Amino acid sequence: MASHAFIFGAILALPLVLSRAFTAHKPARTTLISPESERVVIIGASSGIGSELARIYAERHAHLILVARRLELLQQLSQELCPSAGSIHIIQADVTLPEDVSKVTLESLQALDGRVDTLIICAGVISVLPFEELAGIDPSKSWKNCSPSSLAESDASSSTSSSERFSHLMPSNAQAALEASQRIMNVNYHAPLNLTSYFLPALKQTGPAGNIIVVSSMAGKISAPTRSIYCGSKHAAQGFFDALGMEVERSGVHVSIVSPGTVSTDLRNSAVDLPPTDSSPAASEKKEVAGTKKGAISARACAEGIVRGSDLRLHNVVMPWFYHVSIVLQIVSPSLILSTGTPDCPPSIALCFDTQRYLFNCGEGTQRLCTESRFKYAKLQTMLFTRVQWDCIGGLPGLLLTVSNVGSQYMKIMGPENLLHALLSARFFTYRNRMEVMAIEFNEEHKRQEQDDFLRTTAVFAYPTQVAQDQSTPVHCDPQTQDPTEARAIRERFLTGMFNLTRFGDNIESQQQRDRSGPQEPRTGPNLINLLMAAGAACTPKEAGGAPRMSDADADLDDADTCVTNDTGDASLIKGLQAMLEGRGTTQPRTRPNPVALSYICQCPDYKGKFDAAAARALGVKPGPAYRDLVNGKSVLSTDGVTIVNPEQVIQGARPGRVFIIVDCPSTDYIESLVHSKEFETYYCSSSLENDKADQNLIAECIVHLAGKEVMTDTRYQAWMKRFGPQSQHIIVHEESCGQPLVWRDHALSAFGLSELDQNIFPLPFYDNQPSYDVQGLATSKPLEGVRVMAAKPLMTFHLEPRPGLDLSDVVPIMELERPPQSVSLNHAAQSHEPDDPIPGKDVVLTALGTGSSQASKYRNVSATMLSIPGHGNMLLDVGEGTYGQMFRLFGKHRPSPLSSIPMQSTSVDGQLKALRGIFISHLHADHHLGIVTVIDNWNKLRDKDHDKLYLIGPTKFNSFLSELSDTQNFGYDNVQFIDCADLLISSDLYHQQPGVSDPRFKVPDVITAVLSSSTSSKPSVQITTDGIIHNQTATMDDDSKGRLQGLLDVTGFREILTVPVNHCRSSYGISFCHNQGWRILYSGDTRPAESLVRLGQAGSVPVTVLLHEATFEDDMLIEALKKSHSTMSEALAVGEAMSARFTVLTHFSQRYPNIPRFESDQSDSDEDHNGSNEPTRKDQSMTRAKSCANVGLCFDMMQVRFDEIPRLSSFLPALRRLYGAQGDDSTEDVNNL
Repeated sequence: MASHAFIFGAILALPLVLSRAFTAHKPARTTLISPESERVVIIGASSGIGSELARIYAERHAHLILVARRLELLQQLSQELCPSAGSIHIIQADVTLPEDVSKVTLESLQALDGRVDTLIICAGVISVLPFEELAGIDPSKSWKNCSPSSLAESDASSSTSSSERFSHLMPSNAQAALEASQRIMNVNYHAPLNLTSYFLPALKQTGPAGNIIVVSSMAGKISAPTRSIYCGSKHAAQGFFDALGMEVERSGVHVSIVSPGTVSTDLRNSAVDLPPTDSSPAASEKKEVAGTKKGAISARACAEGIVRGSDLRLHNVVMPWFYHVSIVLQIVSPSLILSTGTPDCPPSIALCFDTQRYLFNCGEGTQRLCTESRFKYAKLQTMLFTRVQWDCIGGLPGLLLTVSNVGSQYMKIMGPENLLHALLSARFFTYRNRMEVMAIEFNEEHKRQEQDDFLRTTAVFAYPTQVAQDQSTPVHCDPQTQDPTEARAIRERFLTGMFNLTRFGDNIESQQQRDRSGPQEPRTGPNLINLLMAAGAACTPKEAGGAPRMSDADADLDDADTCVTNDTGDASLIKGLQAMLEGRGTTQPRTRPNPVALSYICQCPDYKGKFDAAAARALGVKPGPAYRDLVNGKSVLSTDGVTIVNPEQVIQGARPGRVFIIVDCPSTDYIESLVHSKEFETYYCSSSLENDKADQNLIAECIVHLAGKEVMTDTRYQAWMKRFGPQSQHIIVHEESCGQPLVWRDHALSAFGLSELDQNIFPLPFYDNQPSYDVQGLATSKPLEGVRVMAAKPLMTFHLEPRPGLDLSDVVPIMELERPPQSVSLNHAAQSHEPDDPIPGKDVVLTALGTGSSQASKYRNVSATMLSIPGHGNMLLDVGEGTYGQMFRLFGKHRPSPLSSIPMQSTSVDGQLKALRGIFISHLHADHHLGIVTVIDNWNKLRDKDHDKLYLIGPTKFNSFLSELSDTQNFGYDNVQFIDCADLLISSDLYHQQPGVSDPRFKVPDVITAVLSSSTSSKPSVQITTDGIIHNQTATMDDDSKGRLQGLLDVTGFREILTVPVNHCRSSYGISFCHNQGWRILYSGDTRPAESLVRLGQAGSVPVTVLLHEATFEDDMLIEALKKSHSTMSEALAVGEAMSARFTVLTHFSQRYPNIPRFESDQSDSDEDHNGSNEPTRKDQSMTRAKSCANVGLCFDMMQVRFDEIPRLSSFLPALRRLYGAQGDDSTEDVNNL
């Protein structure tokens, strides 16, 4: 059986959306709706399974709608069932006709008073002929019986025309095959799809009990000969309803697919590939042979199984039971997918079954790789981590948010102790109540193994030599202040607050967006504010001084995915809110770094072999339950009541499941502990053992080593590798053994095209395809003689079933940027423009490291911008996931040039990090800061002096996140000086002295106005000196805060740093940096156009040189911008004009614009005038654009532009359109994720 592993590139990512195998969380349907009140529509009810279903539901006194083509049979059935059914209504219809489907829907809704609980679709037709026979292709003619002489004679024949010459190669009845295929697809696929589209709105209104039951076939799961077009139609239906179930599950509608084997019905009389009137013996024989009823179940038994599955809300109902064996044999075809690991995408390993996915480690960049390879997030249900270090877990928070957004309801994460602590540190911005997360922490005393239906996992512990592991001291708590059991209970409660599968409808953010957008229809259901108060927390807590503050425990409550619906009790909501608010307002129990590195020994399910029914019969075993017991490994009695029959007598080819091992050895310090672990002994080659059980050892088919050159060249490690024997395939996954190839290939090609405009502004990404050492040379060395070793390659796959082995067929070729990838002529190169007056800060460099929103796409990483100040160093404005990788690709790995006179002239990523002075985080959304840990960690390793500090400005709770995370990993946070955004707020007096803006679009929520107005009582009157310095903010700071701020001002040369709340989520800030050299930059963060930001830009004597403003949506997406609290491009330009900014640079584009957003409206300026709403007219927007375009620039990833080069950016637009004009909208982003 070939594995259907879906693989993708360079770091081993994997598909990640919801896994449907988990059904335990669904309540029994009978608790939601009583059988006698159920309203059931049965399609295809006149005979067979459909008529038996009608009888069963009538016995339950349900209300029935029976639909079929044959009216006479429907009438007979109705008369039979009328006495017992709650009510019954029949409809004659052909559901392959759209007009009949519409009629069925309307009549059903009228008869059932607009409510449908259950839709059962069991109409279907079959095919019985092999495809070759149907299409008129002679199966006897093939290359095997075609002689070379006959081919030569045919070639030599020149007297015949080409059409005659090749006529024998044409099918004789292709039209019949096409027509049969169309007929069977109409009935088996298109009709169910159309019925679903008509009935789905009514099913959604039913509440959480709506069911769609589709009677498919085992042919939809396992193909069979003579059923080619039938299998095709059933596979199509299986795929559609599988996906539909994922999409509608959140709204309470359940989709169940029934896959019976052979059923005793007259279905074969409906064969689409035989004439309906053909009663010849040949036709009858074909129907009988192709459709034998041997081993068939009755229609009644099938119907009973369907009703039982509906009541239990099972996703898949398979009948009879032994067909489960065939399905298991088909899905257990696992493959390992390997990647190389680079600074922008650390190594991960995926294990792929057909219906399940596992991910080993999830560093920054995993999501982006999924997008790069055009894969959806599907079937991922388990993630395993080898270490609680950011290079292993950095992508976890973002990935959990994404898989929840697309519908996944369950995720299991496993790893060392401290894994839960690390995840909980992100609770201030990572939370979903549509998803349950289970955290399993392995420890040596209590938990070493985990098993599910697909995988048995054993964790192997390795410690560095210098660590004396004290087993009496728990890692996950402070033994002096916290009991380990209590600490675990607290964390479990916090986890419930983060991920609580409560399935509420609308989220809080949506409610607040409605409040901002004006009057709405009254909401039904419990009041959110009352529920919050019942949970023990006010919606807007206040400081002791009475002023509302943007950084309290519920700082980001409006982003919580917490919802309220009529069908959910208040108690469940209150419980979830209590856990969430407790977690936000309470610090976790302390812990200490856990140095352990886990390796995983993984075994796939045992291969049970093939059941030999003939052997069982010969031994006197009666078919039925005894067969099932034998398959399940139980012995049974034969029919004589004496003879015991064992499973091995009737099952051939049984063997243990395949084994693979993931080894993580971070350094040579771990080797001693690793190689002496007894767990590996079971898999050593028998020749390396001296015990009696050597011959019983299993083979580790594949061993993946997450290890660098230092480890791989250590003789102790090499000797240990050799003990596994020559049958094990060793694969080395590390950047030292695989080089630094380009991972983001589409972005690299885009950057190559941009470099044709200006190689300084749009530099090429750095790459190095040469590894630092030769793995092949290592493999041929004497210590590893006879050992199969190779370095990982992008998209390399190792198949575990049916036959173990490497698969290099999809390996991605190494990329070299040698030739222009496009033939577009870029003759519209921008010309330099000398400014009329000098530009302040003309040598300051703005570097766009990430310019996309929500999640990374192929072309744009998430938010990050670097400001390089000559003579002073660098500032980062937001640090989205993958920022360090972007810096590595932009600046390369080379050491600084000895000729560099200042740090900014270095060309290495190390040099840029050493020059880093400060970081600003605008708000707590994950796409704006998840890259900060890697940046701080690498900066800390490069510090020259112990007293060097890094300054971080951010919301209060961001400091809590990093402080708690630093308990699990020493990434240098002790050397970071945190400054609260709230301590830098502009004073109320200065704020209200500004003219502001009258545009109603710029109105900010009352809470922002209250925050800015409240500072009057706590801050003195503003004093502005002749040099424009504003002396006001340090008056309310404590001494430590004053010292931190002064330190930042000293190292960066800034005069003043001011913040304002902006209109996005709670704790969202815009910031202004005013420099001593007379220039000023203002960064918006994420926001709607906000008057607070305009007033900040208007304040002070130094005008804004550059406004860096988000422009998430194009102008025709205004409704989405309002809904998601983002800005359109025209609105961003209007902000720049309102504050008289010299230049406006736009960033944070929706990922639905992969290359270049439409900068000018395609609409005319003659659209309707303003209608009194807050939305601007198209004409207003166009005028704003016309005034501002000359001083506007669009950001692209890795764009570097000096302030005095910004005027050139707008002149690039014609060439950019020409460059990207042929590329379509390659959208990968769901607007709902923004």
